[in-house]
Amino acid sequence: MLARYNGGEGEGAHRYDALHALLEQQSYRLTFWRVAGYEINYRRFFDINELAALRMEDPEVFAATHDLIGRWIAAGDVAGLRIDHPDGLRDPRGYCARLQDWARERQGSRSATSIEGNPYPLYVVVEKILGADESLPVDWAVNGTTGYDFTRLVSGVLVDADGKAGIDAAYEAFVGAPDDYQGLLYECKALIMHTTLGSEIHALGLALDRIAERDRRTRDLTLSAQRTALFEIVACFPVYRTYVTADGVSAADRAVIDAACAQAKGRNPLVESAAVDFICDLLRLEGLDGRAPEERQEILEFVAAFQQYTSPVMAKGLEDTLFYRYNRLVSLNEVGGDPSRFALSLNDFHKANSERLRYYPETLLATSTHDSKRSEDVRARLHVLSEIPQSWGEHSLWLKACHAAFKGQDGAAPSVRDEYLLYQTLIGIWPLTDTPEAWGGMRERLKDYALKAAREAKGETSWVRPVSEYEDALTAFVDAVTDWARNGETLAALAAFVAPIARAGLMTALSQVALKLTVPGIPDFYQGTELWDFHLVDPDNRGPVDYGLRARMLAEVARFDEEDAAGRAALLGAWLVRPEDGYVKLHLTRCLLHVRRAYPRLFAEGRYEPLEAQGPHARHLVGFARRFEDVTVLVVVPRHYWALTQGGRRLPLGRAVWDETRLSLPAGVAASSWRDVLTGERVASHGPHAGSLEVAAALARFPIAVLIASGAAAAAMDEGL
Repeated sequence: MLARYNGGEGEGAHRYDALHALLEQQSYRLTFWRVAGYEINYRRFFDINELAALRMEDPEVFAATHDLIGRWIAAGDVAGLRIDHPDGLRDPRGYCARLQDWARERQGSRSATSIEGNPYPLYVVVEKILGADESLPVDWAVNGTTGYDFTRLVSGVLVDADGKAGIDAAYEAFVGAPDDYQGLLYECKALIMHTTLGSEIHALGLALDRIAERDRRTRDLTLSAQRTALFEIVACFPVYRTYVTADGVSAADRAVIDAACAQAKGRNPLVESAAVDFICDLLRLEGLDGRAPEERQEILEFVAAFQQYTSPVMAKGLEDTLFYRYNRLVSLNEVGGDPSRFALSLNDFHKANSERLRYYPETLLATSTHDSKRSEDVRARLHVLSEIPQSWGEHSLWLKACHAAFKGQDGAAPSVRDEYLLYQTLIGIWPLTDTPEAWGGMRERLKDYALKAAREAKGETSWVRPVSEYEDALTAFVDAVTDWARNGETLAALAAFVAPIARAGLMTALSQVALKLTVPGIPDFYQGTELWDFHLVDPDNRGPVDYGLRARMLAEVARFDEEDAAGRAALLGAWLVRPEDGYVKLHLTRCLLHVRRAYPRLFAEGRYEPLEAQGPHARHLVGFARRFEDVTVLVVVPRHYWALTQGGRRLPLGRAVWDETRLSLPAGVAASSWRDVLTGERVASHGPHAGSLEVAAALARFPIAVLIASGAAAAAMDEGL
């Protein structure tokens, strides 16, 4: 019997008739896997056919899928949840509200005290990717996001805005032409809709046509015209999605829909304006109340499906395609980022922190995650290129010339964009320690990354249709470039170029950690980033972590508390002279976590007050105060270290660096003496400049200062640190 179905019986074309007849009786159809991108009729997790999406809006589905978690919550074993990809839900707002109600029922009498200060029974953060001008809706029953928005903000404030023109020039000189970011984004989203997510827009077009057929005013709009208009609107959508429901359309969502539709009309001269207007009215629920109940429901179904579609198109088009094509400064090509915006002003950074404190003070603050395109310390190092754009531009062209012979006879592989990405990546992950083991591991990682990046870019090759000739040439190029036997002279010169960048990058990384641990929000740490971490996108960032090493180093760092002033100074000096060991990052993290534990309400509820810098190096400072009741903390964080350290040749400490630079004190602060929790030393704020802090004194022994007013208010702190 089995042989019959396996084609063992019969001849020629009829060998598999029995198997075909059996399969025809099933509720599914077996197809070649590439067909799914064009004809699949169920909703998936992005373009992964094996992961069929579930209808969480169905009460039975919700109950079944949340049963195990519900039992954990009822037992008090779980107090919070991270919701990944909420934009895939039909109604994320409604889901979050239902989740909190469901948790409240299971917690019973414990619901009011599950987490101190939490307005909801369950601490919930959502992996919502926000656009640069987008905010998390304030009426969602969540505590915030998983923190990609903070990654964008902290990168923006650490990149040197003055370097934009130089970085633009370097990029254009290397690739041979300026890149139109918005045009590239449109192309990438269109590519996704034409290929891996083509079946979904096909289904949307059919649903749209059925709605049009019901109305005499729109029934003459052809299916082709509607599909074209729909395609253009999705390709022009500026955010991941809107959140329109039967309850109405927010002003923010209306503005997004209007902008996308206006751009759709202007971008494609073949699109019919009437078709765009028809879709625009549907998305804004115009005239919905005047429709028959059946028509009304059909429109709501279309709008829900449309919103569930724009999100994966943006994710696949932006994060998984454009971020590997547009390589101007790849430290900005991060999940939640907008690489078209080069830097963020200090005022905008302070404004964002204040708004976070007001609306979502318990949101997570992330700098590395399992989905990061490159780790926090790789980004921090690459930020330094914005401070030396001319030098970087010259070196990138020099590398291109040095390696031209490795590109094969036709010189086509790698493409100029892949090559520019490769050189930035090489600089970003260059080992801190020059050992054969570190270098050998880096070479293999770089080859794997270069191949993945080329496939993600979907230009010369792709996951769906790999081009072996290009991939073999790319791998051979990386092999040759990183081979000391073949390319030793160039690599030695490159090492000399990278060394000071790496040292300035370590300082920038410390500033990033300090900001994450002191601005409003809850700092999030990805495994392994307690020490320096120079990993790239998955699977590179998902390897084992040496926790034994971290435990031993943490025990050594804890000695700092037991030392006298001279001993503490000696430890700090040793850690700063050899920052590549990682002790300095671990010390900073540990100290600031201790501060947060000692003053939880200060960091959860305390006011956030920007401090103004004056003097010769004012632009190099991010300063602010956190205040709660009678406790004040001053945070002094430098940025743009290249000039401060004379190209990595000195530490950014003391008067020789900071000269007469000062930081204003918050209004009403009477303290004249402060304690730096990172050094244990006292810092005075009195003197000829009343109401300000001398930065040279605050940053005399450590590149960052976190100061607490001495006296009764900080007595507990003095005891605890």
